[in-house]
This record gives sequence, C-alpha cells and structure tokens, in this order.
Amino acid sequence: MAHVTRRAFVGGASALAASVLAACGAAGQSEQSAAGKEGQPATVQFYFGTAGQPEIQLYTTIKEGFEKQYPKYKLELLPAENETEKALTLMAAGTPPDVYWNRVRASQVFIRRDALVDILPLMKRDKLPQDDFWPSAVRAYAYKGGYYGLPTSSSSNALYFNKHHFRAVGLPLPTELEKQGKWTWDALIDTARKLTHTNAAGKKVWGFRRPTGLTLTVQYMWQNGGTPFSEDRTQSLITSAEVIGAEQWIADLVLKHQVSAPPGDPEDSDNGYRVNGAVAMEQAGRYAMPGIVQGSQNGTVDPGMVVAPKGPKKDTTRGDDLAASILKSSKVVEAAWAFSKYWASEEGQLVVLKSNRSYTSRRSVARNAAILKQVLNPWEDGEAYFTGLQRGEVFPVTPKFVPQVRDTFDREEKLAHGGTKTVRDAMQTAHTEIAPMLKEPF
Repeated sequence: MAHVTRRAFVGGASALAASVLAACGAAGQSEQSAAGKEGQPATVQFYFGTAGQPEIQLYTTIKEGFEKQYPKYKLELLPAENETEKALTLMAAGTPPDVYWNRVRASQVFIRRDALVDILPLMKRDKLPQDDFWPSAVRAYAYKGGYYGLPTSSSSNALYFNKHHFRAVGLPLPTELEKQGKWTWDALIDTARKLTHTNAAGKKVWGFRRPTGLTLTVQYMWQNGGTPFSEDRTQSLITSAEVIGAEQWIADLVLKHQVSAPPGDPEDSDNGYRVNGAVAMEQAGRYAMPGIVQGSQNGTVDPGMVVAPKGPKKDTTRGDDLAASILKSSKVVEAAWAFSKYWASEEGQLVVLKSNRSYTSRRSVARNAAILKQVLNPWEDGEAYFTGLQRGEVFPVTPKFVPQVRDTFDREEKLAHGGTKTVRDAMQTAHTEIAPMLKEPF
C-alpha cells in the first residue's frame, strides 16, 4: 500500500457511511488477492489512538519485535487523536490503513459497516483458540457468526488502594474483606467513611475516588441489575430504577456520605491518590499504573489492589478490550494478520504488560506465572486481575457513542453527582437527548 501523509482530515464523519461502504465494496476481492501471498515483502499501515508518548513507545517496541520476527514485513505507525472519526474519513477518501486499533466503545461502527475482515477463518487455520481470550472480548468483536478483531490488550479492572491510609486509621485491608466474602458496596462505603479524614498536615484524605463517566459507571449499573441501553442498542434505559439507583449510590458518595471529593475538586481529577496520596481507594485499570508507581517511588503511596466489590445484584466488572482489526480494503491481509498475531502472541503480550498501562488479552498468559513474574509490580495480584476480567461484561456500544452519547451522559451525570440536579432529573435529560441518537444507524 502506498504511503499516505494524512495532511488533512475533513469533519462530519457521521455523514460518511455511504462513502465508507463504497470504499469497501471490493473487499472480498482484495481479501482473496492478499491470501496466499504470505511471506512476500509488504508494508502494513497501523492506525492507532494515542494519549501521547507512552502509547507511541509501546507500539514502537511492538514494531521492532514484529519486524525482527517477520523480516519481509514493515510496520508503519500512524498515531492519531479522535481516531474513530479520522479513520472513517480516511476510509471514505480511499486511503484507509491496513490495521485499525479497535476498542469496544467504537467497534460496532466498523463491524456493522462491513468494513473489517472476518478473522475467524484465519484463527482456525492458524489454530488460535478463540476461548483463550477474555469472554467480554469474544462477545465484543463477534457479529452474525463472524469475528472482527483479534484482542491484543485489556484495560483490566480493579480497586487500587493506599495501605498508608489503612494503617493510619487501623483498618483491615479490602483484601481481607474479599477473602471473607464481605467485599460489597456497603463494605466499601463503610471503609471509605472510616478512611476519610484530615491528616496531621491538615490535608483532607478522601476514602474513595468518585467513579465518573459512562465508561466507568456502567459497572455499577450492571451490578445493580440494570444496563443503560437495550440489547439491540435502539432504546435508552437510562431512566430505569436500576440505573437511577446505581447513579444515586455514586452521588451519595459525595453528597450524603462525603467520602469522595465533589466534581471540580482537584482530588476528583486523575491526579488523586495515584500521585499525591490524597485518595485512599480508586477503581481503575492498569492505565493508572504510571501514577501509582510514581507515588510509590516518592513514598506517598504503599499500593495494594483487590477485585471490585460485589453489587446488590451482580459481581460484574467493567473492562475495555482492545483489538487489531484488519480493513477489508487492505491489499496486504496476510502481512496485517501476521502483525495482529505477533501483537497477541506471548512475545507481544510481554511488551503490552511491560508498558505498565494495559493487561494481557490472553487467559493463558494471565495464568503464566513466569511471564507475570517479569512484568507485574511486586504488590500487583494476578489472580485479582484474572477474576475481574472473567467477570467482565461487554460495553454497551451505541450509534454515536463516541463522542455524542458519552459526552451527553457524562455532562448530566456530573451535574447529579455535584448536587446541581437530582439524579432522576439528570438521567431524564440524558435519556431525552440520547434516545434519538440510538435510532440512527452505526
């Protein structure tokens, strides 16, 4: 595939569906022409979202390993922000990449436009078992009997805590409550209440960082027996009793129990206990690790972790399974597949884990003590990660989820958590604005 500079992107990606489908019209032919060319020299263009230098370094290391293992193949890195809309723009312009860094929250945008290669035949051919990936990832990238993304990493879910604060008030660690089967929503509130105090230096220590944003708070909806959208993603269920109950529980952390910093407080942002030790507990994925490690190094954090507490109805957790998806328009499908396989291989997963930002997509790697010993921090608990990922549910992807649905919900949720609106009123407004979006095609 010829190199494309990507100098300019046009707006309005939502209007590109017809053009995207046209660009992918000869997909079957390109797929077949690429098949059987395994080993021929090729350059694979890999398009991925980035939060900055850490991601670029991760994929640079993946690139080096891939090119060493497959000398005839080269990997071209194409980092971008707002990657979903820009990828749609490239596809409509007839200059799509070969491999797209897919993630659950946007996966259906490409799958339902018939823009991706069904990799299930390739997995079967190369004896790559689908059940070695987390259950949520298997469900997330499956559609009408096909499979459209090879899982390459997972945003693991856990509750991280700072042992310094537990020792300061003489509390048992959450791991002890989990062993006793007592780690629940009620136990979390009770623990957070006892942890919340003003320390000797006059600084407020918060018991628990407020979960915020639909991509995180959906876990509490599930655990309360609800879900924000119908199974077919055409109806909003945001005003259901289960969803409102979950959101009220979170709002009460701030407004009633006063164990979480309110919206707008500096300790409500991502610089909480991860860096300065001002928050005792936080639900997060391994993406929080750089800040936790920094806090550990400067002595403000003595970290520990435990699986998320059980809710009133379920023990479901929230994950975010990422995958390598191959565009049907690619002329180098075999090379793109080789890159995807390398990324998901033990060697590639070792790179993912060493990045200290994500967790492995492979259940077998998560059970490989020799690998985990090389990459996990001494205090990290591989069993807790495994348990949480086994409990993971598929994120409820909708049309326009990124960014319209997400941003609308998050705006109203923030108002509810801050007490500007009641939870019921905020969810009603979110429902009214989001419901029409769900009627639009992917």
